[in-house]
Amino acid sequence: LGGSSSVGRTTYSFSNTSTAYQLSVTGGSAYNLTWNPATSSGTWNTTDTNTPWLNNTDSSSTYFATGDNVTLGSAATIAVDAGGVTAGTMALTNATGTVALSGGSIGASSLTQSGAGTVTMNNALSVAGALTNSAGTLANNSTTAANSLVVSGGTVNLNGAASITNGVTVSGGAVTLATNSTISGGVNVSSGSLALNGANTISGGVTNTGGTLLVGNNGALGNATLFVSNNGVLGVTNSAMTLLTNAVTVGVGGATVSNSVATTLGGSITNVSGSANLTLTKDGSGALTLTNALGVTGSTGSIALNVTNGNLVLSGAQKYITNSQINTGAKVILDGVTVNARGAKLGGGGTIEVTNNSAWNNSIANSSITNAVAIGSGSKLSVGTSSSYYLEFLNGITGAGNFTVTTGGTNRITGISTVAYMTVDSGGRLYLNNGTASNTVITNNGTVDIGISSGITNITGLSSGTTTYNGNISGNGNISISGSQNIYLAGNISGVNTVSLDSGSTGTQVFLTGSNSFSGGINFAHTNARQAYFGNSNALGTGTISNNTSTTSTLAYSGSANTADYTFANAFYTGTTNTAILSIQTGISNTVRLGGVVSGLGQFKITSSSNGIVYLNNANNTYSGGTEIG
Repeated sequence: LGGSSSVGRTTYSFSNTSTAYQLSVTGGSAYNLTWNPATSSGTWNTTDTNTPWLNNTDSSSTYFATGDNVTLGSAATIAVDAGGVTAGTMALTNATGTVALSGGSIGASSLTQSGAGTVTMNNALSVAGALTNSAGTLANNSTTAANSLVVSGGTVNLNGAASITNGVTVSGGAVTLATNSTISGGVNVSSGSLALNGANTISGGVTNTGGTLLVGNNGALGNATLFVSNNGVLGVTNSAMTLLTNAVTVGVGGATVSNSVATTLGGSITNVSGSANLTLTKDGSGALTLTNALGVTGSTGSIALNVTNGNLVLSGAQKYITNSQINTGAKVILDGVTVNARGAKLGGGGTIEVTNNSAWNNSIANSSITNAVAIGSGSKLSVGTSSSYYLEFLNGITGAGNFTVTTGGTNRITGISTVAYMTVDSGGRLYLNNGTASNTVITNNGTVDIGISSGITNITGLSSGTTTYNGNISGNGNISISGSQNIYLAGNISGVNTVSLDSGSTGTQVFLTGSNSFSGGINFAHTNARQAYFGNSNALGTGTISNNTSTTSTLAYSGSANTADYTFANAFYTGTTNTAILSIQTGISNTVRLGGVVSGLGQFKITSSSNGIVYLNNANNTYSGGTEIG
């Protein structure tokens, strides 16, 4: 007995010896096959008469057998047998054109795409090992299962449900998982982009160390924690997406959120443990709302904000921030939130808007805001600092709401402020530093200081009632006072300041009750009658008292009846025309002695209450409008 016979790729050889029969089996190992480039369309099955493949060993035409390693290297349209095929390795190398696969399922031990061409699939794909792409485009419109997905340069679009058991790694190119998918082993994006558009189940965390992670579904990240560093981007483009609840950790190099639609991040956003203050950038035209914690307590736990576009809304849990930037056209909105600035300096051409009662606290170092700040009607911004530091608003505060100073150092406002209400609580201190508080109701239970380096500071009284400034006024400028009711300057006024009583309704009365040394004088510059009251012999400072009008200006004693003797060395100017009147009024039983020169074209009028006396002690007076005593 002897001879051999072949069945397919297997040869069976028979032999015998004197003691035994022998059967030898050869062949049957996997072939390395390439789809014949001359076959533009064909069928992929295991029929031995179907030979669209070339044997890589001798370039002979052959058929596919289960387990063969296959290469698709040229454009072709391939229909897979309805029963499916299972290959060994599968390589996609077509440099141009499209390989279009349809029909039954495809299994492989690994799948690698390195050609620059396109491969489209409408097949259930199962890869026991890695699905790898370094070039070209792979699109599967059916389900995909793989041990791992590794993309370094091409485009992979998995449009059906995907199941990845050992992680997704993207170091270049673009990957899209279009629908609900399951990923174990985590997600890592270091360059390129990964778009997650379904409601996914992810275990192992999501890491973005410099690439772009695009989310198009509220459940895109499952319950995973997101780590972003090296200015990695979290992008949102789907208008149907409104809330992402995942916790976010920001690493070295910071993170960017780019959203063209309104989006809420509901998870906490914190620094990576052990890192100093890091940056969160808001980009894109859509509003971004942060409702959970931002940053953590501790000197290095704060987040720097960089708002380049759109609105950033801070609400809910406390926010810890450090030096931040708000670009022109962008806005930070405080919606019922407490912001802990930690010595932060905020700048840029953008604005800060308060739409609900909020607090801005400061510690560690002095803090400043150069952005315009507006407080909405019915809203309040409460400011508190540690006693050693202050918060300064360098461009004033506007709006119909309430600005409240609660505790801490001398918080400052520089520039024009037209906010409707200012409140200084007991223990609080507010310094109007060369600023303007116009049409503002000030309720002062603490201290308000006014400092002027140059220019004009406007003090406008209430429409009714009394406005009191208990703080000191220093500097070298003009304090312009207007309104229609009483204004008390109860602190000490120093420097080269001038106190000017400007336009307004008849009846404005200014009370100077501090021990003042300002040398710029008192200037009556109104069109209606004005009164300035003094409460002690130092109240008028050292400058000239000038009636620079054609009407009546009055300087009067404001205290109770007493026998005090007040001496003023100030010069006096009675008016610019002979219709002007500068009136001096004493209190009951007071004595007022005027030692300076009295000049001007207006009348000098002396009005004395019961037993009051006014002395003109300077022999060189030159006023020409006459003297009236009454």
